[in-house]
Amino acid sequence: MDDRYKLTLSEYEIYFLLSQLGVEHEKEVNSKGWIKCRCLNPSHIDHNPSCSINIYTYKVKCLSCKYDTNLTSA
Repeated sequence: MDDRYKLTLSEYEIYFLLSQLGVEHEKEVNSKGWIKCRCLNPSHIDHNPSCSINIYTYKVKCLSCKYDTNLTSA
């Protein structure tokens, strides 16, 4: 994909997106740039936040169901 069309999101925009989707998330980013949240995988009913989103790489990883994607490629 051409880098001119690559989506970039600020930390605020990621928080806003999660809020608009109704995804519970922590209010702080850890030292490595990860926001802990409930899983974005619709087939995983997440009772305890087990998913993280990296604000620098947009990587989404769930430690429970192994869901692995990227916010910009979804």
